[in-house]
Amino acid sequence: MLCSCNATAADAVGVMKRVTSVWVAEVGADYVSLGWRLPGGSTDAQLYEVSYWASDEDDSKISLAHSVYANITLRGLLPRIVYSLRVRQTKR
Repeated sequence: MLCSCNATAADAVGVMKRVTSVWVAEVGADYVSLGWRLPGGSTDAQLYEVSYWASDEDDSKISLAHSVYANITLRGLLPRIVYSLRVRQTKR
């Protein structure tokens, strides 16, 4: 399982800030655990939306997951598939 990442976050007034240091913490047969940081190293609890999809699929098959922490485990992934994902901060 491979991932390509596009990560952004919005500040309190809706301006997008780049999420930095996105990393894969753990990979299993059908899951991947990810973590990320906001600029300045902040990991303050926000609401994050993670969009992910098989890279060879069209964007109508996007799955969404949410986390209030700067990490998440995506489950139910298929083996030998390259996934793309996007992390962004959303309003609570």
